[in-house]
Amino acid sequence: MDFDRADVRTRLSSTASIAAAAQVVCEALREHGYHLVSVYLCRSDRLRCFAAIGYSQVLDGFPSVSGVIAATVRTGQPHVVEVAQSEIYLKAAPSVVAEVCVPIAVDGTVVGALNIESQSPLADDTAHVAAEYASMFAQRLTELGGLPEPTGWMYLADQATRIVQIEDDERLFTEALDIAAQLSGAESGMVAVGDSRTGFSVVAVKGDLGEELMRLPSETLNEIGGWVDGPKACYTLGDTGGETFAGFERLRDAGLGLLLVIALERGSEQLGFLVVADRTSATPSAELVEQLELLGSLVSSALSNARHLALLRDLARRDPLTGLGHHVAFGERLLSVRKVDGMCAVLAIDVDHFKTVNDTFGHEHGDRVLRELADAMSTAIRCDDALFRIGGDEFAAVVAVSSREEAVAVAGRMEEAARRVGTPVSIGVALDEGGEVDDLYARADAALYRAKHAGRNLTVIASASDGRHGANGRYSAAP
Repeated sequence: MDFDRADVRTRLSSTASIAAAAQVVCEALREHGYHLVSVYLCRSDRLRCFAAIGYSQVLDGFPSVSGVIAATVRTGQPHVVEVAQSEIYLKAAPSVVAEVCVPIAVDGTVVGALNIESQSPLADDTAHVAAEYASMFAQRLTELGGLPEPTGWMYLADQATRIVQIEDDERLFTEALDIAAQLSGAESGMVAVGDSRTGFSVVAVKGDLGEELMRLPSETLNEIGGWVDGPKACYTLGDTGGETFAGFERLRDAGLGLLLVIALERGSEQLGFLVVADRTSATPSAELVEQLELLGSLVSSALSNARHLALLRDLARRDPLTGLGHHVAFGERLLSVRKVDGMCAVLAIDVDHFKTVNDTFGHEHGDRVLRELADAMSTAIRCDDALFRIGGDEFAAVVAVSSREEAVAVAGRMEEAARRVGTPVSIGVALDEGGEVDDLYARADAALYRAKHAGRNLTVIASASDGRHGANGRYSAAP
């Protein structure tokens, strides 16, 4: 079916918005014989539907990795799809058998896609027809000024889903400062974490005033944090000659005109505060303050979730009885052992006659013995070393040493610590000699086996021949 291009252009020329132009395209294509038509445009990192015809529901806000439309935008190439044979088709209407999607490009940049679906096979020229309509729409889009950058609440809404999913604190604070700057137009910013009881520390700064913000003394940070311990926000009124706080003179001398502080809190828990700073002296609008308060809530939620997730991950790597890392954490440490400067050693440690302790005094007493032993041996190693409980009465340690003698000395301190709590141990020591990482524990385990058979309550250093079968792969460092 032919269509009147001049009529479509005339109708497009009368539209006053991008959404209206997209709707004209969809209606014209329906008149041309297509009944399931949609126009999607990129906004932030999502594809948004600006117009659709023939659907009882519309898929919206999906990332650039989902479906035929996303593939068209991502590659800049038309897609002609037979649904039954497609691995990327996303169902939006029943009984669809074919889909044609073409890119919408402005000045060589793909900004969206025009999509046609059908419950019967599409004609061979459908992609050509769709491309003509996409071209006419792109021309009108250009005449309307192109896709506007989202601002204010729209911009914040675009960022909300992304920021609450950030798990890395450093990235979270950097993104928060960038968003705050975009919303406020301010050049500088700062994030401080902590609370009024323990004090605050600066963790991120941005802009020309960032260096001065970083230098604020602890008493000033505590004072600022107190301002928003309850209230959500605090800001200057554009009067730099008004009452000041400790350290304000330094900022004023650097040209500060605006200081806006936003609380970071989760429920009643104070997490810190976000600062927006600029040389321009002005009173922020109520709408901007509300937007930044919402940003603060989003950052607080992400920060709290990240901390809880980190705690859960840490707990998942720890033995609940002793609090030491368990076999997973030990395997991870073995993987990173080559990153330790100089020589290192692995100690395999076994409690002597522990079965007798359990059989004689019961498992509750045995658990207490293990806790006391773990505490005692932990005090015998240095802060850079690590002790793990990898089995019922089995422990292991990874220690940084500069010589064989130092490794023996560490083992000796652990033996002595165990004797002090009345629980002797046998220890096998393997020095890192450049072999496979897994061999370290296997060799230490073999040396431990020899220590137990030599009378227990002593330390044996692994030989070059130890370890080919000692650990039986129980604590492989492989992920």
